[in-house]
Amino acid sequence: MSNTFLHNDYLRSLLIKHLNELKQLEDNKELILSFSIGICNLVNENGSVVQLLKSIYMHQIKREHDPFCDHRGGMLDYYQETIFFRISHKTRIDIGLYSEIEDMRILRNDYQWFSLQAIINFDS
Repeated sequence: MSNTFLHNDYLRSLLIKHLNELKQLEDNKELILSFSIGICNLVNENGSVVQLLKSIYMHQIKREHDPFCDHRGGMLDYYQETIFFRISHKTRIDIGLYSEIEDMRILRNDYQWFSLQAIINFDS
């Protein structure tokens, strides 16, 4: 198994830490979580950010079915929606609804992502 795969698995393992620990990791720029507006709304309506992050951690990545063809992410069903996560940099995990991908591609750098604190606020 390559160092990249091990590092990606390590980043995902951090997702089950307590929210205060995750915020500290974010403050130290060791782990940056970015959430789409669709994910924020989904968490607000149905679940909790803790449950979402645990689902991503527990998801078995099938590297041969990686939707991004680079072995850095996965897709799973969560509250009747298909969500994706992607490790986009050495310390960053983007989490969004699969249905939002086209908007993300069109808007690229103008697409608005939300921080861990923002999704916690949505969850409250």
